[in-house]
Amino acid sequence: MDYTSKAHMASANLYYHPNTSIKFSLGANISKSEAQFNPIQMPTVGQDVLDAIEAGYYDYSMINNYSDLSYTFVNFKFGTEYKLSQSLAFTVDVDYYDLTDKQGYVYGDETGSFYIIRTGLRLGNFGF
Repeated sequence: MDYTSKAHMASANLYYHPNTSIKFSLGANISKSEAQFNPIQMPTVGQDVLDAIEAGYYDYSMINNYSDLSYTFVNFKFGTEYKLSQSLAFTVDVDYYDLTDKQGYVYGDETGSFYIIRTGLRLGNFGF
């Protein structure tokens, strides 16, 4: 059985600190992946063997189609941190995720996207 897998990925990040109180970050990730294996060639056995192991007839001719994968994953990120005092900062982060499934797997087409927005307070030494 031959299995082929290809993955291409790229990532970029940008950080900007305009002054000692605020910093920004921007990031992007993208990956494109494909995988597949060749059809399985099952050996032919006699009926007496099948009867002896109480096996049924299973058709493996299409099983390789269930393993075909082809999808693109994209992630964009934005973050900022504002220093309120020497040991306290306010943070905002936004993440966007998108998956485009071009070849549904066993569970079907998993295409979709969502975003996350987080805010918070960070305690500690920030190294601004």
